[in-house]
Amino acid sequence: MRYSGTVSFEYVIENYLNLKNGTLATEDQVGLDESDYRYTPITLVVVGRASFMSGKFSGLPENCFPDESDLELESLRNAGSGCDWRDAITTSERKSIMNLIQEQCMEEALDDYYDPDDKWDEPDSSRDYDYGDF
Repeated sequence: MRYSGTVSFEYVIENYLNLKNGTLATEDQVGLDESDYRYTPITLVVVGRASFMSGKFSGLPENCFPDESDLELESLRNAGSGCDWRDAITTSERKSIMNLIQEQCMEEALDDYYDPDDKWDEPDSSRDYDYGDF
């Protein structure tokens, strides 16, 4: 398998604003006392790229090579203010975003490879070959 591409999508971080001190908290941190918090989702615009090329593991040693892959978060900006958020997200949010970048690049490659609108089974009338011509 082989793919390479750049994707752009929106990612929503679900946060709760503490009405008393103005800090943000996750759903796990809010606990039972939700009256002091207001749901405040943050929408981020993600731009990333991913590539992968399968290695070759059989045959002559000089013709073999390992899998090669690259995954990069190029831009992570707040959709409202445009501020850079690459250093403001948690490790689990970064991991989730990186997985989404890889999945979407892979899906684009598969979509390009298989197009159900292609009509390979229908004969092309412009090709009127006589088998004796070959």
